[in-house]
This record gives sequence, C-alpha cells and structure tokens, in this order.
Amino acid sequence: MHEKTVLKNGVRIVHEHMQHVRTVSVGIWVGVGSRFEKRSQNGAAHFIEHMLFKGTQSRTAAELAAEMDSIGGQINAFTTREATCFYARVLDTHVDSAIELLSDMLFNSKFDTVDVDNERGVICEEIDMYDDTPDDMVAERMISRSFPNCAGTPYPWH
Repeated sequence: MHEKTVLKNGVRIVHEHMQHVRTVSVGIWVGVGSRFEKRSQNGAAHFIEHMLFKGTQSRTAAELAAEMDSIGGQINAFTTREATCFYARVLDTHVDSAIELLSDMLFNSKFDTVDVDNERGVICEEIDMYDDTPDDMVAERMISRSFPNCAGTPYPWH
C-alpha cells in the first residue's frame, strides 16, 4: 500500500515500502509535458529532459554517468504529454546518492551552448527513429485528430 505526504511547499512524496525488496526507485515527476506547450514551444520539455544529462555546475556528463555506475544504479528520464520524469534505480543502501544526483541534475544543470547545439542532432535522430515506427505514427495521428485543439504533440510537424 502506498502513502502520500504533501510538504508545505506543495511537493508531493508518494512511497510504497516493500519489505522483501532491496532496491529503490526514486522519481522526480515534473508536471510539464508536450500537452502544456504552445505550438511555438513544441518539444521544449523533451529537449530540457535531454539537457539535464549534459552536466551540472559540479559534474560533467561523464561524471554523472560514472557516479551512478559506481553504485550499480540506473538513471534515466522520459517525457510524455502530461509530465516529465527523471528517475533512478539503486540498492537501498544508495538511495541518498540517487536523490542527490537527481537533485543536482534538476537544480544545477548548465545548459552549455555546445551541448545545446549537439543535443539538437540527438533529438533529430530520435525523430527519425519515431518516423520509422508505423504504430507510433498511427497513434500520433489518431491522437492529434481526436484532440485537434491540443497544441501538445511530441513533434511540431504532426
């Protein structure tokens, strides 16, 4: 059974303790996805998701990855129409490290010009992969026709 706590600043913490499990999944959910973007902003949430992995004021991108690897954890993110989530999976003994790393990425990312320019190419590659997946294209077209007044589509040309 899960429990929910709301802090004074509005942050919600939801957790579920599973007594016989030694791993922890920690996620930071930001209530911003493609649905909330104006047409001129389409893709911004997804782009920012990518940029948070490019380094912080105290860690390079390689150091972020190496630090998570050194504790045997995984870190990743995804963006949907409704939200963007940054998450980590680690052994329970490393939960503090996972939270610190995610927090550093969320609050101290650098957004260097070189990284911004490089990441545009990465996003374009993802778009090409998406366009090569017929079931994704059909679903996207169905949603955009079902909700024509919703600006938020993953990619602006749909």
